[in-house]
Order: sequence, then structure tokens, then C-alpha cells
Amino acid sequence: MIRLVVLSVLVVSALGASLKNETSDFVDGRIVGGLPEDILDFPYLVAILDRNGHFCGGSLLNFNTVLTAAHCFNDILDRLLEILLMNIFTVRAGSSNHDTGGYTVGVSRIIVHPKYNILNYDYDVAILKLKSFLPSDDARIKYIRLPNEGFVIPDNETILVSGWGVLWENGPKPSQLEAVDVDQISNDICQEKYDEINKKITERMMCAGDLGQGGKDACQGDSGGPAIYNFTLVGVVSWGEGCGEADYPGVYAKVANPDILNWIDNYV
Repeated sequence: MIRLVVLSVLVVSALGASLKNETSDFVDGRIVGGLPEDILDFPYLVAILDRNGHFCGGSLLNFNTVLTAAHCFNDILDRLLEILLMNIFTVRAGSSNHDTGGYTVGVSRIIVHPKYNILNYDYDVAILKLKSFLPSDDARIKYIRLPNEGFVIPDNETILVSGWGVLWENGPKPSQLEAVDVDQISNDICQEKYDEINKKITERMMCAGDLGQGGKDACQGDSGGPAIYNFTLVGVVSWGEGCGEADYPGVYAKVANPDILNWIDNYV
């Protein structure tokens, strides 16, 4: 779950080469403890690809707009020359597999939230604009509903997380889409857990996981993907300590936060 950028095809601005993934204690997200699924049940989910294949997930907001995580692009300086020479980012939609099927469309613009903080992953959202519209008459491709501003998930509810991330920490990455239900966890409880390692849960974040046994989470490769409650996009996979750790819930960008939702609305 971690990268950064403000990029429009050949126009790039970055924050500094010293701020890179390897300086962070956070671990990218992936689905842990889930089951294989069909894209027909997750038609809003897309795989984000570079020349090496899938590296993050995203959610369709309309047929040429994807919401993902800002941190998915923070190694941009390492690939600046590549980006200047060729357009390497594409999106695959309408397929249960990240590496085949469905439709692939190039990315024409990447817009990172202007308040994104590479140090603590606050405001960890980015918008991708696609070079062309995806088909609107294919059941495998639908866009997701956004929440109302300030929407609060009721206590003890579950959230559905999906993606193509690794099956356990540093484990294999499946080509088949997987999904898992995780419990909504209040920010107060989540902060108590992360106080132990001096990590801050902000108002632009929400938490979910399994505090009892662990073993269910998003992880490496799931970054940027959707957290869904009641057919509504409530979160974007952002960061966490390990994957599926009982003591450390997964952390998501909170879509209903006004500073995030109003910014998204500018590009939909």
C-alpha cells in the first residue's frame, strides 16, 4: 500500500527521492484469509498495471475514472525516465484475473490528493483518468456508489475487501480475484492498538480487521482497492502493520470524510 505522485502523462511533480517505501515500517495490503471470487460480483474493481504487471487495485467511479491509493505511486522518481519515454500505466477491468481477460485501457492522468502525506499516509487517495471510456453495457463493468458526507458505519458491522494481493505476508500473489469480510473497528480502539508502535490514526482513516484471531486482512497488492459496506465504497486500502495481525487492524482511507469526498467529487 505505498507510493506517491502528481502526474499528468508527461507532467510529473514529486516530493523527494529520500521518501521511499523502504524507509517505512508499513506493509502493503493484500487479501489474507479470503476466498476466490468472480468479477461479476465485484464489477467496480479494477487492477492497476505497469510494465511488470499488477501492483495495485482501484474502484470505478464512472467509466473513465478510478479511485485508488496515493501511495501506489510514491516510487515514481525511480521510474521517471520510463514515464517520460512511454506510458506504462494501464487499468484492467471486467476480469476475475489481473493478468488476462476483460478490457485494458491506458491511464492519461494521475491526480493525487494535494494533502497526501507520504510519512503517515494521511489523505491516501488518488484519481486515475483513463484514455478512453470502458464499456457501459458489460455486466462485468459497473461503477461503485459513493457514501454521503460523514457517513458512519454502524458498530459491529462487516466490510467487504477485495483484490489480487498476496495470500499472506510475503506470500504468493494469486491471479484470481479474492475477497474477505473484515470487522469494522472504531478509530479509538484502532488508535489504542497503534499507539504501541507510535502510528497515528487520523480523521481521514478508518480501520477494519479481526481483533480476536486475526488472519483476515488486505495486504501487498491490494493497495488502492475498495472496502465496501452495503454496496457503497467506504474505504480505500491504505496501510497496516503486517497483514492479518490480530493486534493491528488494516487501515483504510475514509471516503466519507469531507476533505476526501469533496475532493473526489471534483473529478467524477
